[in-house]
Amino acid sequence: MSQVDKDRDFDIVDGQLRKYLGRQKHVIVPDGVIAVQEAAFENSVEAERVDFPDSVRILVLGWGAKVFAACPHLHTLKLGKNIEHFNLSLPPKTQVLFPKRFEAFYGNALSPEDTARLIYGLYCRNEGQARYQNFQDVVYVYLTHSSPKVTEKCMAVILSNLEECVTIFRKMLPTLEEKPQEIARRFLSKYDRLGAVKINTREEAEQYCRENYHQCLGDQRLGELKVGDEVLSKIRYRETGRPAPLTVSRFVFTQYMRIDRLEWDEACDQIAQMLIPRDLQAALETTYVDLSEGRDAGGAALFAHRDFMTAYCRFASPDQVRALKEKFAQWEEWGERGKAFLAHLLQALALNETLTALLLLDKLGKLAFAAKIRRIPLDKLRDSLIPDFGFDQDGSLYGEIEGKRYRITVLPDLSLEAFDMETGKIVNSLPPRTQIALAHTGQTINFDELKLTVKEIKDNQLAFLKHQFVTGATRTVAAWRRIYAENLLLRKFAASIIWSYSHKREKETFRIVDEGSFIDVHGSPWLLPEAGNVSVAHPLNLTGAEIASWSKQLRDAGICQPIGQLSEPVIPFSSLDDIKNRYAGIVIPFGIVKYLAQQGYKIYGSYEHGYEADNNIVRLHFDFGVKIALNQAGEEDPVYIRTLTAMNLRRTRAINHSLAVLDRLPILKAVKNDEINHLIEYIENKNLGLDEDETEAYLNIANKYQSFKCMAELMDYKNKHFRFNAIQSEIKL
Repeated sequence: MSQVDKDRDFDIVDGQLRKYLGRQKHVIVPDGVIAVQEAAFENSVEAERVDFPDSVRILVLGWGAKVFAACPHLHTLKLGKNIEHFNLSLPPKTQVLFPKRFEAFYGNALSPEDTARLIYGLYCRNEGQARYQNFQDVVYVYLTHSSPKVTEKCMAVILSNLEECVTIFRKMLPTLEEKPQEIARRFLSKYDRLGAVKINTREEAEQYCRENYHQCLGDQRLGELKVGDEVLSKIRYRETGRPAPLTVSRFVFTQYMRIDRLEWDEACDQIAQMLIPRDLQAALETTYVDLSEGRDAGGAALFAHRDFMTAYCRFASPDQVRALKEKFAQWEEWGERGKAFLAHLLQALALNETLTALLLLDKLGKLAFAAKIRRIPLDKLRDSLIPDFGFDQDGSLYGEIEGKRYRITVLPDLSLEAFDMETGKIVNSLPPRTQIALAHTGQTINFDELKLTVKEIKDNQLAFLKHQFVTGATRTVAAWRRIYAENLLLRKFAASIIWSYSHKREKETFRIVDEGSFIDVHGSPWLLPEAGNVSVAHPLNLTGAEIASWSKQLRDAGICQPIGQLSEPVIPFSSLDDIKNRYAGIVIPFGIVKYLAQQGYKIYGSYEHGYEADNNIVRLHFDFGVKIALNQAGEEDPVYIRTLTAMNLRRTRAINHSLAVLDRLPILKAVKNDEINHLIEYIENKNLGLDEDETEAYLNIANKYQSFKCMAELMDYKNKHFRFNAIQSEIKL
């Protein structure tokens, strides 16, 4: 067949191959074709091999499922080196003859999205001989590309082919420029089992720092931060108490400032372990204070040295983490730069190994990144955040303070009580920074730190319990036992919750009691089976008699629930029409509507189309009756509630809870206006009274509007029901 006849076999328009019309066994696509359309070779039953020229860049335009459909004899494809888009599914036995390398990966010619797509198409989409096996390309992209989306896709491929890729990293290391060489070194220190850095002695640490401290860049960064030798010389070795050489201090201080991807530097961490933590933290704190307060209280200096905050967050103490948390709201108010800085800070805190940092990330919904860099499932990491601190079966710790014996007891609300065993009296307070020598281990713990950590665990557990209550999330019996029944710290906390067991058609509600056994709704002993799931029970799934029985049990035991579980109103509805006009016609101040933002609602809209309060479960429509923008609305401006929309009627728990929150809006109005009778009536109508968060919310409203009668009633209620949980410091009568 002549070349002219062969060219007639291809329907090509503007460089796009629309259809192959021939019947050749060996198909050679003409040079000049840039893209191949979906189904271009569909039903080419004679084709056994197809060769694409280097001019082809897009293979294919479309989903790629039909391009070689109904080609029973096809066994080989040959690709050109300039492909930028590889998106087609191939039979497993198809052999693809790839070029030595793909030029599109070099020089960052493609966008991050197209690069990630090409990596997926070549390395992940197909199997066997139809998958690209040259991992040097993906390693090169990982080392040189700045996009997190691309490097994440590269890392997935690299980890799936770790042995081959480690060899490539080793070969490429001497040829790389400084920045990619540093990335390669960190990768090898983490994944190269044979070449992993092991630093066991001070001499090895000092040798490693001399060889790996980049003096030019490191000294430049220290100069920009105004960190002098007088600060670094105070960092001492843990073992000897003597100052570490300046090369060591400089290396540890600056190493985490040089990383582009947030991940651990194992060599730096091993050396840091040899230093006294508080010395390193003090040096970092001096610089942080200088940046945030001394030089520029407006944040510009701190934002300009965001890389310093990576090192600060990596080694921060629990107290430093808590101090950072107090600044979050301020930074968020400083516009886009502040928000970007805060986002970086939260990711950098994932490198921190203190319980305080991880609890904070969990509370803010940012724990997933910490789980990712630790390469463990999120649920497994979250479960590890609940230590028992060595409390015995009675929930007590025994230790000595300055020669006196004390018993530290965890109370049902997870507050701590100190009991002087010599005087037989409860101690209301201990001196700051009191150290307790534990009797069972001989270790020393800081009492203040223990109290704060236990409180943080409580706050996280409250948030998680509320999430389970509203969503109906379940745990396996084994996982539930490990967290709540076997953990002595949380057992008392869990005893205030009514739990629901289910397995196939079997269902039962139960409560855990102090010694770790279980009772049912009738107060009788009950055995929790090994198989099945446990969730937080909801009034929607309880009868009136069961709610009354559980309420009586808790009252008799003197237990006030930490979440509004049994007191949650049950609001019947079966369709959108049942709730659409539930709040229509209600008029409340805009300041009360803003309260919904604290409950997870987003408030948005315009005066042309109306405004909405939306929590992804329900959407409340309202307006001001006049043309006014949200940012111009005052606290006292009247808001007219119109209609309510539910997103998904099957989410009955979530909708019920949303309606319960919205039902409180008129009560909030009563608190604002200091209408004490309405408030008392509302409290008395609740089965078990208000929960802790609801009480806090009402107190803040009363304080804001100086509703002294309601504030006094709420303060009295809080003091009776929630021990050791004082209202925010600014609230004073």
